[in-house]
Amino acid sequence: MPCCHVGSAGPFAAQFKTDAQRFSAYVGGSPNLPAGAVGPELVSALHVDLKLWQPAQVPIGRPYRINDAFGNAWKTARPQLSSDPFKGHPSDRACIESLVLTLPSPPSGCVLSDFDQWILKTIIAIRGRSLALARLAGGPAPAQPYALSTVGTAQKILNVYLKYQACWHMGGQWVQATGQFVNHPASASVAPFLCALHCPIDSVLLEALLRDPIGKELIKHGLMNNLGHLRQSSGDFDSWSKLDCLETYFRFQLMLRRIAMRTWPPRCACQSAAEHGNSSAAASNLPQEIFEPGEVWDWLRRLADVCGDDKKEPELAVVEKRIVYIKKQQNFWSLKWCCGDWANAGAISFDRNDFSGTCYVTSKDQHAGGDRALWEEISLMSGDFRQAPGFHNAPPPGEVARIGGGKGYLGYRVFTNQNDAIAYLSQWLTVK
Repeated sequence: MPCCHVGSAGPFAAQFKTDAQRFSAYVGGSPNLPAGAVGPELVSALHVDLKLWQPAQVPIGRPYRINDAFGNAWKTARPQLSSDPFKGHPSDRACIESLVLTLPSPPSGCVLSDFDQWILKTIIAIRGRSLALARLAGGPAPAQPYALSTVGTAQKILNVYLKYQACWHMGGQWVQATGQFVNHPASASVAPFLCALHCPIDSVLLEALLRDPIGKELIKHGLMNNLGHLRQSSGDFDSWSKLDCLETYFRFQLMLRRIAMRTWPPRCACQSAAEHGNSSAAASNLPQEIFEPGEVWDWLRRLADVCGDDKKEPELAVVEKRIVYIKKQQNFWSLKWCCGDWANAGAISFDRNDFSGTCYVTSKDQHAGGDRALWEEISLMSGDFRQAPGFHNAPPPGEVARIGGGKGYLGYRVFTNQNDAIAYLSQWLTVK
C-alpha cells in the first residue's frame, strides 16, 4: 500500500510541488525563483532540506550545467581540490552512474526499509569502487579524500541526483526556452519512494542547521560542533566530505525523517508514522522552532539507541558484517588482516612464532592499498578500535616493534590469546 500523503492526489502534494518547483527553477536556469510553500506539511527528510535550502546564486553558475542531474551531482559530491581516481577510467564512471540511476523495485507495503537498505548498499558500493581506483593510483593518501571515497561523498552523489528526480517528478522540469515547468516522465521511478528520500548532507545544509534551533540542540548535546561538523561514532568531528561513519549518516537522516513524520496523517499506511501521529508542533516553514519545549532532547536521546534495537523503527537498515579472512605469515609471526590484495592493514600478532602466547591486534594508521585499514572497518561498523581501556598508541613515527612490525601503525590492543582477539574482532567482523 503506497503512502497516503504523497502523490498527485495526496494532501501534501501542493506543499511539496511548490517547494520542488523552487529547486527545479534554480537548476533549470530561471532568473527568478518562486517562493517556497508556507504550510506545515513535510513529506520526507529531503523535504526538510528543501525548506532549509537557500540558493547561493541565481541563476545556477558554472561549472554546473542546466538540468544536468547526474553531471551536477558528480561535481557537487567531489570536494574542491580532492583527487579524482576516475580520470582515464570511463567504465568505472559508467558503473557509478548505473548505481546512482537504478532504484530498487518498490515493495507492496511501506517503502522506508527497502529504500534504506538500497541506499546503504549503494553508498558502500560507490565508496568501494572509488577506493579500488585509488589503490591503482598508488602513492600516499591525499590530504582531501579521493572523489566518492567516503560515506559523505558517496551519499551526496546519490542524494543530490534523487533531489533532482523528486523535484522534477512533483514540480516538473523548468525549461528555460519556454519559461515553463514541463512534465518529466523519466523521473517517475522515484515516485514510490518520495516519503523515504534522504537529504544530501553537505556544508550548505549543515550551515543552515547552525542557524536553526535544531542545530543549536545538536551542538548542545555534542552531536555537532559550531563549525557544522557532525560527530562520528569514534568521537571525532569531521566535515561532510570526510564523514565515513554509516551510523552517523543514518541517525542524522532518521532525525530529519522524524521531523517530517510528525506532520504525517495519523492513519498513514506506514505503521511507524502512525505512532508519531500528526503534530501541531511542526512550524509552517523551516528554519524555525519545530518542536514543543522539552521534546528536542527526547528525540536526540533516541538517536543514541543502538541501530536496530528499537523494533518500532523498521526504517533503520541493518549493516551486514564484512567477512574477513585471516592467514598466517611466518615472517611476521602473525595472522594478517587481508583486504583485497593487500595484507598489511592490520594483524593478530603473537609473542612466539608458533602462534601462541600473548596476542595483539594491530592496525595501520593509513592504508595506501586502497581498502580500509582494520580500525577503519571497525569504525564503519560503529565501533572504536582506539577506545580505552586496552588500546596502546604506537610511538612516533608509528612503529610497532615485534608485534606486527613496520611503520605507520595507529596502535594495538592486547589479549590473552588468539580466541579472545578473534572474539573482540567478531563484534564487527565475520572472521574466517
